Amino acid sequence: MPRRNMDLFERLRRAGVRKDVAKTLSELGEGAGKKAIRVGHSAVAELRAVAEELEKLLPGTRAVPGPDKTPALADRPRRRATPKATRADASRATDSGPRGTTARPAPARKRQPASEQTSSAARAPRGENKAKIVAALKAGPRTASELSAETGINTGTVSATLTKMVRAGEVTKATRGYALPK
Repeated sequence: MPRRNMDLFERLRRAGVRKDVAKTLSELGEGAGKKAIRVGHSAVAELRAVAEELEKLLPGTRAVPGPDKTPALADRPRRRATPKATRADASRATDSGPRGTTARPAPARKRQPASEQTSSAARAPRGENKAKIVAALKAGPRTASELSAETGINTGTVSATLTKMVRAGEVTKATRGYALPK
């Protein structure tokens, strides 16, 4: 790594930037590809937003308004997602996103007892799905979707239950679908 890049790398590390992110950013230059340049621009914009947020938190200082976007990105629409590497760095400063909003915890919801829940997708009592599946398989081999249609259980739930039952030896894989062991 050239001396100039090494100095930048060390400065980024001292500022708290993760090692892999600092390495990527310090290696940007003339030979960098389009993706690396795009990641670099995003990282710079994210770091600038974090710095401005930190300046606002310091007592007795005023945040100097900086440019919102770099000239290369001014004509492009802003991407919704930030690179993984800079997202983790930004979260250390309690910044939830590129717009500089502060993260707030979601309000806690009060759980209702099972008897008061009005949801149409309520959980089945323990073992009920398994019992329905076994009862349907007594008539012969069935696929997960056929079992779902017969029992009224969601196809994903039927598939997951069948996978567990195969592992436990309670059901076997048939030529087409699943069957009870002989």
